[in-house]
Amino acid sequence: MEGLPLNSERREIRILRPLDFQAADPMIEDSRLADSRPQFELEVVSLDDRPTYTALSYVWGTQSEGLKPVIINGCQFDIGGNLFAALQNIPIADMAPAIWIDAICINQADEIEKTKQVQLMRSIYSGAQGVIVWLGLPTEKSDFIVDFVDKFVEHLKRDLDIPTPHDEELVDYIDFEEANGDVLKHITMAVQSLTPADDPAKHAALEIEVLKDFLHFITGREYWYRIWVLQEFVLACQTQMYIGSRQLDSQGLAALLACVTMAKIHFVVKDSIRESLVKSLSSHGSETEWLLYMYTCRERFDRRLAKPAAFRVFDLLCTIYCRPVWHQNGLGGLKTSDRRDQIFGLVGLCEEDFSKTLGMSIDYHQSWEEVYINVAERLISSGYLDILALCQLEMPSELPSWTPSWHEMIGNPNWWFKTGYKGSAHSLLGNSLFTSSSNSTVDVSFVTFQSGSSRSRSMQIKGISVDKIMTVKSMYLRSGTKTFMHKEIVYGKLLREIEQLCRQSKDMQFNTYTAEKLLEAPWRIPIWDCEGPSTYKDDGRTQRATSAYSRSRYKTCLPLFRAMEEWLDSRGESESAISQDQWASHPINILEPQLGPEANTYLIACRIGSPMRPFITTRGYIGLGSANIQAGDTVCVFYGANVPHVLRRREHDKPGYTFIGESFVYGLMDGEAMEQDHESMTFEVF
Repeated sequence: MEGLPLNSERREIRILRPLDFQAADPMIEDSRLADSRPQFELEVVSLDDRPTYTALSYVWGTQSEGLKPVIINGCQFDIGGNLFAALQNIPIADMAPAIWIDAICINQADEIEKTKQVQLMRSIYSGAQGVIVWLGLPTEKSDFIVDFVDKFVEHLKRDLDIPTPHDEELVDYIDFEEANGDVLKHITMAVQSLTPADDPAKHAALEIEVLKDFLHFITGREYWYRIWVLQEFVLACQTQMYIGSRQLDSQGLAALLACVTMAKIHFVVKDSIRESLVKSLSSHGSETEWLLYMYTCRERFDRRLAKPAAFRVFDLLCTIYCRPVWHQNGLGGLKTSDRRDQIFGLVGLCEEDFSKTLGMSIDYHQSWEEVYINVAERLISSGYLDILALCQLEMPSELPSWTPSWHEMIGNPNWWFKTGYKGSAHSLLGNSLFTSSSNSTVDVSFVTFQSGSSRSRSMQIKGISVDKIMTVKSMYLRSGTKTFMHKEIVYGKLLREIEQLCRQSKDMQFNTYTAEKLLEAPWRIPIWDCEGPSTYKDDGRTQRATSAYSRSRYKTCLPLFRAMEEWLDSRGESESAISQDQWASHPINILEPQLGPEANTYLIACRIGSPMRPFITTRGYIGLGSANIQAGDTVCVFYGANVPHVLRRREHDKPGYTFIGESFVYGLMDGEAMEQDHESMTFEVF
């Protein structure tokens, strides 16, 4: 590395030219050496000269896996075990004439070089003739999985008369609406080819087993859940996937995952066998959604387009870090060994917005706390106050309360937070359905306080103080999980507690709500006054709740709500687990399947999102707040914010506030507070 310096002005990078692997030198007494070692020549090239090379996308692994030696310019160079396995399995012909590998081509010990090379990452991967995706070493089932994908592609091409070669992605040839839900037929034919069976029931069992193995194998690969591989995969003009020495059809994988996902969405079944098959796919739903999202990102960066679509920083952070997959696969979020890369590892996908619009830069001299705080400050100052919805840490923290912690698990605030709606002017994501601060603009500044050796950062933001929280009700764990307990709590208590608060508000005689508003409150408040599409053929985006859809869906669900209330009353304070017989006769098990897809959209809206608590303020406003709200907290509306927020006075007579979370306040979501007689003030939030 030291003998091959890089000129950043010429956008220089190092590339590796593969040579024949040489036998291990018996004179070198090193037990780590295998029978053969990958050998390369390292040279410097300028991206401005458009060199021909391939880039490698892989998982670094950990130091505990051990280091392995390769030969670089005649000298031994130690690399991680997973990278060594990749270089041993990927054919030299696919790496020729040159390959770029970050662990070797960047001096990882030089922070200055690392900073400058990371700034070139988008150009490196998009400028490569292709990207080799290394999914890892094979297992006993990997050969069968590769064969299964190949057979699926073979039947898909034959049935849909897809030409070879084809200009479009394979998935684009599938008409999911015309298939009328039977999007699994190509999978069925592939399974029949590999595991023939005369008995339909036996074949159905085989089909379920094959799909389970496939989803478990593919979604279980660590590759998909590392921060750097996202932009590496997305920026590639074309990809070659390898599992061991076997090549996996990347387009076939995308089409297969799309068929599995659409089968669950439509849920159009023709018999009990197919119904069982579709239901068996649910265990990996979030993971398949994430993989398909990566493929969707690739479409936006397709180099065949005259001007590839880039992402906004806010949209990218919301979409990537607010995903239920993290709660199901136990990974806790996209992983990286350096917390700063939770941000820097995404810049290649949002370079224009990151650098030009928000004025940020990649700088490895900053600590991870400084990087996180800088991102929060720039986004908030630019009007993206919805980023506050992702501040979900329990205090105290190393970060200010208004700064999201990107390496922690972040729950999707609400089921529609990442969906957007038609006519959104600022962003397709976030709380764009609401206009609590009317047409005001954010007025904010940030101040650093030094006290001895410690420093703290505060946000000085203008807005209005609306009211104080008087009473807080039960907490509801709206994780979207299908476990019994979460359904029991949401279905059984939520409606009852909101009805209680409505009666309390009416008795307070502040005339906060009209009689009509109070009548609508029980069905509007649990879903944040938002509803999903009326049919699966809709564009899938959210709108404000309407009587035509949400009220009718609510009424359909009422028998389930009431049955759950009676069932909970019969249990009293008991926290004991219910038996299998009790579960079989449980109202959820009996009534929920009878509701139909339209009514189920109402239930989904109730139970998917971050934990929440119903509350009422001293003037009778009813709302939903984050799980840690307390009586005495302040409900305020920041200028430029889409929704109200909750603040708490700091302890021990310290000046300023701690940010608690966003909130839904019935009757204050459309600028009503801005029309009332509230004095403007500056909130100092630490």
